[in-house]
Amino acid sequence: MLILMVGLSACPPKTKVVSTINRDGSIDQKVIVHSDHDSIRFSWLPIPVDSTNWKYEMHTSDTGSQSVIYRYTLERAYPSADALNQAYEENASQLKLLDRQVKVEKQFNWFFSTLTYREVYKSIFMTVDYHIYMTDQEYEIYNAYEPREHPAVAKLDSAAQKNLLYEIEAKHEKVLYRSLIKTYLHCVDTCMCQMSGQTEPTVFKNHLDSLDFEVLELDIFENEPDERVHTFLQKIYPEEDSVTINQAVQCAEKGSWKTISQQFENALEESYTNCICMDGRLLETNALVVNGDTLCWEVEAERYLANDLVMTAKSKYPNTWAYWITAIIIAIALGLLLYRPKRPGLKRD
Repeated sequence: MLILMVGLSACPPKTKVVSTINRDGSIDQKVIVHSDHDSIRFSWLPIPVDSTNWKYEMHTSDTGSQSVIYRYTLERAYPSADALNQAYEENASQLKLLDRQVKVEKQFNWFFSTLTYREVYKSIFMTVDYHIYMTDQEYEIYNAYEPREHPAVAKLDSAAQKNLLYEIEAKHEKVLYRSLIKTYLHCVDTCMCQMSGQTEPTVFKNHLDSLDFEVLELDIFENEPDERVHTFLQKIYPEEDSVTINQAVQCAEKGSWKTISQQFENALEESYTNCICMDGRLLETNALVVNGDTLCWEVEAERYLANDLVMTAKSKYPNTWAYWITAIIIAIALGLLLYRPKRPGLKRD
């Protein structure tokens, strides 16, 4: 199953990315890696890093056992979010296949200004409404940094907590699986429409609501789709022969589905803690962890497979210079108002 595939993926070194969002919109990015390897591959990292533009340091720490932990710190400054996005776009590694975007907006007011940070990982599979299987509270518990500390879970005894979290995990697995099947069938249907000369997929849309996702067991990650896939597709396209269906499957496997599969494989290897530091008073955020001016999210594959992963924060800081200018203007105005020079008296003849 999909969750099992996520759980059994390779475990990369423990990585944290800390981005300081400055008032001028520039971004100072730091990557901190803890590993038991005495060298580091840049391809391990969840963001594009090279040896030319980044400062690089390595420290070791003795854990008291035979193993030694290496701490790697890499730093780079970006003049703007656009420059960071450009680095993502120009990245030559497989990470380029992941669709992510960073946006920093500054809104100026006279006495205060606000900074808004927004980073989005676009979903790899087609989005589905999680409400089909989960409630809002269950979805919130699943995405919590520490699910057991969620108020709805913390009030339960340990056995009830375990059962509830297991049920939520199983429900979310159904969301991911529905999204996966929906994406695969859309790829096949697109090829089928191209072969028949239609402008857009229609058969798939007509059948989507009637599909029994509960009983589907399509092994669509195999290089060669098995007999179950063809049998299922034959039910969707009863008027098409097996040769045409096989051509559509091969078209998808070599085209759009191949790209999506590569995105999925890369996502499984990308798991890290994403943190930002923002100046001023925090107004709003959806961060999982808030520690002073540091906000953190966990970026994991299952968080953006079926739905976009959106990380947002907004802060407000004072414009000190505006207070000084206002005070000076007020002082000058009061001075002009209070100061009234004496008028010279009229001379009598």
